[in-house]
Amino acid sequence: FVKELTELHGGTIVAKSDGIHGSEFIVTLPSLAAKDTLVPISANTLYTANSQNSTTLNSYFMNEKNDLLSQDNEQDQFIILVVEDESDMLQYIYEILSPTFKVVTATNGKEGIDKALETIPDLIVSDVMMPEVNGIELCKKLKSDKDTSHIPIILLTALSDMEHHVQGIREGADVYLPKPFNSQLLLVHIHNLINSRNTLKEFYAKKIFLGTSNFEIKTFEEEFLVKLMKLVEENISNSNFNNDDLANLMYMSRSTFYRKLKAVTGMSGNEFIRTARLNFSAKLLESGKYTVSEAALEAGFNDIKYFRKRFHDQFGVNPSDYKK
Repeated sequence: FVKELTELHGGTIVAKSDGIHGSEFIVTLPSLAAKDTLVPISANTLYTANSQNSTTLNSYFMNEKNDLLSQDNEQDQFIILVVEDESDMLQYIYEILSPTFKVVTATNGKEGIDKALETIPDLIVSDVMMPEVNGIELCKKLKSDKDTSHIPIILLTALSDMEHHVQGIREGADVYLPKPFNSQLLLVHIHNLINSRNTLKEFYAKKIFLGTSNFEIKTFEEEFLVKLMKLVEENISNSNFNNDDLANLMYMSRSTFYRKLKAVTGMSGNEFIRTARLNFSAKLLESGKYTVSEAALEAGFNDIKYFRKRFHDQFGVNPSDYKK
């Protein structure tokens, strides 16, 4: 693979080994001054080059590449949706949050609902008194929607009467903050809610390791996870089953599915599938009826080397020792 990439960049690679002291690899690439002599590399060029030698990009490398992409996605910045019809207040909240978070804005409740369904933010800060759809109606709508039910919501209002406060909490608001508010207080509430969601992610992740029987479906999140786990179990032996297939079976767009699953479990779709495959393979090994290779294939792993590595990562021992 390195050789192919080097040659595509107009360079050369030479390997030397004396069999005693190890190996030496020399990669020579043309200088930037010679860039006009190079052939531009497109995705199709790479695909064609790799297709010419299928052994170069083996399944182990592709699996490792997908895992690295999943890890990169974990670095995504938290997204906060701010819904506020007063431009000055919207700008004020934006300036408070933008140094730390990625901020998406909406100027009324209807637009806020649309953007929440589109972006699946990590948290929502919304005014109560707004045209078209007020903050309490927004809260009720999003908390009753399976795609957005997990999102913490902070309601802001100049209304100080207890009736609106109680109504907001009843519709699922996590925090009810009266205006004018202290910027540090808002940030503390946001960080506390995000930390609470992270704790819940760990809780659900542990349940996923233990299987569907450990879920008592009391929330939309648990219903969502049980359905996911059953879909993966039904396709466990299909090595080609991936994140996109899972999103389609859940009738969700790829981006919505990613944001929802990430918010609930901290995992990407491919990580979720891999975890389920490894758990399934462990059960097969426990039965004593399967060899390591058979358990790997039954769980949808075509590459035994990759399977052993990931099994060890998850369970702390290699598959053969686990079986013993």
